[in-house]
Amino acid sequence: MSDLPFSIPTSQPLLKEYVKIQDLEAKIYGFIDDQQGTAPEILGATGDDVTILESSSSPARFDTSTGKYTVLNDGVFLVSIAVRGGDTTASTARQRLAIYKNDVRPDAVSSFMPRDNAGRHYIEMSQLFVCSAGDTISVYIVDNVPNVGSARTIYRFEMFVVKIY
Repeated sequence: MSDLPFSIPTSQPLLKEYVKIQDLEAKIYGFIDDQQGTAPEILGATGDDVTILESSSSPARFDTSTGKYTVLNDGVFLVSIAVRGGDTTASTARQRLAIYKNDVRPDAVSSFMPRDNAGRHYIEMSQLFVCSAGDTISVYIVDNVPNVGSARTIYRFEMFVVKIY
């Protein structure tokens, strides 16, 4: 008997699928004000500056030019991100991110990065997705206010996608 309050079905073999990427390039994104309907920008689409740290497939299914991961197998996927945003002294500074499936932003699911006392933005976020083979997963910055370069910069972006069922 398991100590878990739930059981894990074992009728299907779990096909390994995962990728872990890192983008350490400091990039200044365009001004995005979600309340004004400005178009979001994708993270991890900087080509050679994106490093694929781990991948269950070769070649990796994360496209470094588009910033999108393409799902290989149907299943439930856990997507975790960690982001280090820019430093700013602007009191109204904010950055907000959202994890998209098939370029569609989930309703009311995004993470807000208020600045700390030193003007830094940090965020970690995880989300589950039910995916079919061929679906894409990506991360967008959907808000970066005010319109100053320091508030629009992302210094570090990491994403881990793993099939959990």
